[in-house]
Amino acid sequence: MDSVRFISIALGLLSAVLIALSVIYSSVRPGLELEEIDTTATADRVFRSYCGPCHGPDGGGTGIGVKLKGRKIDPAYVKRTVLTGNPKMPPIRNIHEPLLSRLAEYVNQLE
Repeated sequence: MDSVRFISIALGLLSAVLIALSVIYSSVRPGLELEEIDTTATADRVFRSYCGPCHGPDGGGTGIGVKLKGRKIDPAYVKRTVLTGNPKMPPIRNIHEPLLSRLAEYVNQLE
């Protein structure tokens, strides 16, 4: 009888742990990943591919992502937001310098 109770308690604890892990996992956003790490990639190509679907191909906004066109945004803020995302935007996880700086400059040149 004690072994049945032990197994029942163990299964209950295991279920609780699995539920907690699923809640934690579901709260982690996957982020976007560049298909290939290409240090020669152009900022406009990265913008069109990864930013354009939400911010518009010209940065004019879409209703999903905010308008970036015509705004002057601190390049450090652009870089941080690209790398970490925000509540409405997934991060681009594997973008590195100098492409990240070129993308921040590109965003500020949208007119």
